[in-house]
Amino acid sequence: MSAYPWKWPSVRGRIVAGPLRRTALPGSRSRILATTEGRVWLFSIQGGRGWFSKDDEHSLRRGRALCDQIIHRHACQGFITTDELPQYGLSRRDRAALFDAYPDADPTRDVLVALAYDDLHLAERIRADIVEELNTDSELV
Repeated sequence: MSAYPWKWPSVRGRIVAGPLRRTALPGSRSRILATTEGRVWLFSIQGGRGWFSKDDEHSLRRGRALCDQIIHRHACQGFITTDELPQYGLSRRDRAALFDAYPDADPTRDVLVALAYDDLHLAERIRADIVEELNTDSELV
């Protein structure tokens, strides 16, 4: 049972997440990406645009709680999403480059989750955990 008191939106009852893809933003000024020289693992969440927005108090709280859970479970630095950008030293151009690197994602509908780790196995575990948590908490449509 989840520790979260809310329900995540869903796509036909299940979160639809794309596979991990590796890309790089070598010219990024982000300190988050400095440890990997701009390399990130990405995955998409179909229909998830706005779920992690910092402009809305509800999505801000639930996104922060999920990120804190990932940090605790994986002893890592968490994740960032395209809903939060531009921020954290990542520009609008960096956001566009992330979507260019993940052509199956629609920036008007989807959110990309970026994992700034070189370790593929860690990225796989974090992705699986995020998807499981979102599916556990999603309302059936």
